[in-house]
Amino acid sequence: MAEAKDRFDYLRAHGPTPFAFSFADAFPAPDEAAIRATEGDDRLRILLAQLDGAWEMLDARLADRQPWQSEPGGSEPTLTDEEYFWEPVSGCWTLRRRERATNGRAYGKGDWVVDYAYPSPQPAPVTTIAWRLCHLALWQLMRHDYTFGRHTLTLDDITWPSTAKDAVAFLADSHHQWRTALDGIGVVDLDTVGRSQMPYGLDPTVRFVDLLAWTNTEFAHHAAEIACLRDLYRARFEGSISQAT
Repeated sequence: MAEAKDRFDYLRAHGPTPFAFSFADAFPAPDEAAIRATEGDDRLRILLAQLDGAWEMLDARLADRQPWQSEPGGSEPTLTDEEYFWEPVSGCWTLRRRERATNGRAYGKGDWVVDYAYPSPQPAPVTTIAWRLCHLALWQLMRHDYTFGRHTLTLDDITWPSTAKDAVAFLADSHHQWRTALDGIGVVDLDTVGRSQMPYGLDPTVRFVDLLAWTNTEFAHHAAEIACLRDLYRARFEGSISQAT
């Protein structure tokens, strides 16, 4: 019975290998070299802590709470639709109703489309909070699909959120998918070139650890821009700036 239990546990951990179904073989010897090579490798822990910190600060700013001093998700986002669509200068990139699209190519599945061009114009247009929130959500969804999914997602598969409340939920859901999937990767994945096959960047040509470092930087970069736009909106229309930092 003990041997049967061992083999059942092995089946759960490693799948239907010959050992799992045979009582004649011995346990495979552990790869001691591989074990030694991964000891002390804390790159993933550092990268995930970095991403979690960036998410906590953005989530706090969207809810006007102090980061790390209250429960994440415990406060309702304070972002209004007016602030969501606010254009601080003329010519901003944003979300628009399909019939009002300004690009020759309207990206999106439903009634709303996102301003976008490839390659991006130089200098790049100023963007609204709506555009930035959707941009953050989009690329987490894309990288999740091209790393852990079916490798088929495109911009035309996305139904863009037309309200601030829906946008915050859209971002939270995309981030949860990406972050949860990252918990399942290992050291081999980190050093694999092309672990993500997203075709809209350098993903197929770089190690996954380098890609994670880049995507964390990109996330923090856009999160800071959203926080800055919130401060500018308040200073202009409400006469105060959030005390959350």
